Amino acid sequence: ITRPEGTTFNFELISAKAFDPENDINWVGFTSFWIDSSEMMNNGDYIYLYDDGSEDILYEPDFTSGDSFRGDGIYSFRIPVYGSGNTDPNFQTQTGTFRWDFITQDKADEYGTPVLHEVVIQ
Repeated sequence: ITRPEGTTFNFELISAKAFDPENDINWVGFTSFWIDSSEMMNNGDYIYLYDDGSEDILYEPDFTSGDSFRGDGIYSFRIPVYGSGNTDPNFQTQTGTFRWDFITQDKADEYGTPVLHEVVIQ
């Protein structure tokens, strides 16, 4: 992922295909661990992905997940990637290597096998 220049930002669409034999997925999400500093991003909370076809407003006034088709088993979310010129700590994207741990939970509260991805933000 490449940060934009200046004080602008881009949305980076993150997607994961998930399958449950009983077809009762409760949620799909991932955590982001910043390897370079040994810190969890987003306070260690999950970043949730959605299979809603972008039909649901997640944040007002009109922010949607960016998902393409409702119910296709591909869960998505658009994460903001802030430019290198932003000085407000709330709007800065760190650079480096991150480990994203994707996981699912079904409606019986059972977790799937985590899938790990290493992501570089520059």
